[in-house]
Amino acid sequence: VAGSTGTLQFVPAGFGGAGRLKIASYSAGTWYHATVSPDGNGTYDVALHGSPILVGGGPEGVVFVEAGATLFETPSVLVCEYSGGRVVSYELDGNSDPVLATRRTFLSGLSGAEGGTRDPVTGDFLFSTFGGSNRVLVVRGFTPDCRPDVHAVCTLNVEDFSAFRALYLA
Repeated sequence: VAGSTGTLQFVPAGFGGAGRLKIASYSAGTWYHATVSPDGNGTYDVALHGSPILVGGGPEGVVFVEAGATLFETPSVLVCEYSGGRVVSYELDGNSDPVLATRRTFLSGLSGAEGGTRDPVTGDFLFSTFGGSNRVLVVRGFTPDCRPDVHAVCTLNVEDFSAFRALYLA
């Protein structure tokens, strides 16, 4: 990985290339596709595949977003750009690598966008900043991934079972 590693994240289940490791270099602004395998000594080997993708902006955090989440029609990734002071989104290809032509600004005007995660209960996005304004920003209004729940309230009840039965067991 060229320069310093800014972030790494395993591709979650339900995405192309699930389980593979994605690594982004802060200083080079590059995104790598990697696999991880045990080496038999209690540690792991990381192997990079293909050419790195130049995303720029000093990537410091990534959040995978499933297709169908609010504002996201296709599987996507949010990338915190530390040097750019923003969070950008990309649609993903079949290996869960960013499609550069789909880049758009998700959140801007930040001082040192650094880390990112998603609350699995509320669906909120959380981003941290560092250098000048150390804070955590919460972006609300996003539907959490509640696939088993046909009513998208993240709890299963009799109505959900009845709807499932009518759709799949009839």
